[in-house]
Amino acid sequence: MLALLVHFLLPLVTCRPTPPGQGTPSSSLTPPPDGHTWLNLAQINLKNWELTGTKLDCRRETTDELYSCEYSFHWNDPNYNDSSDCSNYFSWDGVTVEQGSKNNFNTEATRCDGSLLPWDFKFNVVRSVESAWSYSMTISRQRKDPKLFGPWPTTYFGYPNITMDRDMDDQKTKVYSHDEIIYVTIQGLSQ
Repeated sequence: MLALLVHFLLPLVTCRPTPPGQGTPSSSLTPPPDGHTWLNLAQINLKNWELTGTKLDCRRETTDELYSCEYSFHWNDPNYNDSSDCSNYFSWDGVTVEQGSKNNFNTEATRCDGSLLPWDFKFNVVRSVESAWSYSMTISRQRKDPKLFGPWPTTYFGYPNITMDRDMDDQKTKVYSHDEIIYVTIQGLSQ
C-alpha cells in the first residue's frame, strides 16, 4: 500500500511549481529595487505590453545649438486594460551616442502620465544614431492586484530593444519613429 502511495504522490510533490516570492527571472541581470524580492512568473499568464507611436523628434533654430528632443510613446497594458503616455525631453548634438554634455538623455527612471501608481521608463544603452536610433530600455510599472498578490503593490519589468527608422534628417530637424506595435515581454515581477 505504501508503495502505491509513493508511486502516485511523489511525482505530484516533486513537480510542484515554485510559489510566488521564491524565484529569480533568468532573463534579467538587474536586481529588484531595494526592499523587494523577485516573484516567479511561471504561474502567471501575462500578455505582452504594447508600445505604439514610438517617436524621437529633435529640432533646433540654428546649427550652432543642440537639438531639443522629445522622445515619446504610448504604453498599453492589456493585462489590466489601461495605458499611459510617456515622454522625455533632452538636448542632443545629433551625433553623440553616449550620455553627456552633447547628449543629455535621462539615464534615471522617467515617470509617465496617467496613473496613481508609477509607470516608468529608463534608457539603458543607445547603440546607434546613424540611419536608425537603436537602443534598449527598462520599463516598469507598479500595480495592485489583490487576486494574484494580496494587498501589496507589485512592480512589473520589461527590457525592450527598439530600433526606430529615420524619417527626417536635415540641419535643423531629426525625426526617428517606429510605426508598428512593439511587443514587450514582462520579464520580471518584484514585491
